Amino acid sequence: MMYIKFILGQLKVFGMVIITFFIFPFVTYPRRREIWGMKNEPLKKWYWWYSDTSETGFGNDETDNYNYLNSTYGIYELVKKRNSLGHWVPDYEKFETFGKLRKWFLSFHWLVFRNGAWNYISTTKPKTTNITNLRCVKLVGDADCDVVRNKMIHGVQSLKWEAEGKPQFLYSFTKKAKWYNIQRLGALIFSFKNYKYYTFVWGSSIWNEKISDNRFIVKTRVFNLEDV
Repeated sequence: MMYIKFILGQLKVFGMVIITFFIFPFVTYPRRREIWGMKNEPLKKWYWWYSDTSETGFGNDETDNYNYLNSTYGIYELVKKRNSLGHWVPDYEKFETFGKLRKWFLSFHWLVFRNGAWNYISTTKPKTTNITNLRCVKLVGDADCDVVRNKMIHGVQSLKWEAEGKPQFLYSFTKKAKWYNIQRLGALIFSFKNYKYYTFVWGSSIWNEKISDNRFIVKTRVFNLEDV
């Protein structure tokens, strides 16, 4: 039953992402500034749930425009560069050279395919109190069982517990991608990039160190170690 409820919840999210695909040209993108302004309002219009206003780590009250740009266009992931320390940072200068059409497609990529209905996803959170019956089902690798596997932490973890009497789970792995991995083949066909590693996460991600990841999650990604 635990897995069925989770899958049904994700099917609802999938349906919302489909809606996002169709309303993006007519509602989400034309009203992007209006949607951004709703993020702190107690009552939000229906289309707010189909966009992304979640980014908060790229500015403050005086430079909030950087948060807006990264929420709307995903610059920190889709238009990034290495800084003097070798860290990935948003390339705002390059972004500003893009024309209106390219910015439109960039936002379409981010708000539909990468973060479709993200405001709904990020605000629909699992229960996090009165945790009992915590148990490790499977553990492969050096990290603990409550550490989500990602680009930096490889291996397998599977964890189950109860929160407020409701059963929950978290399963993730990162490993070398097989040649027949669908996501790897898709990236090779459409971007001509041969990604060698694959990471997958699903469940209630309350153990992640990022507060924004305290949510129900299904996430897959292919990558190369040199891009981490």
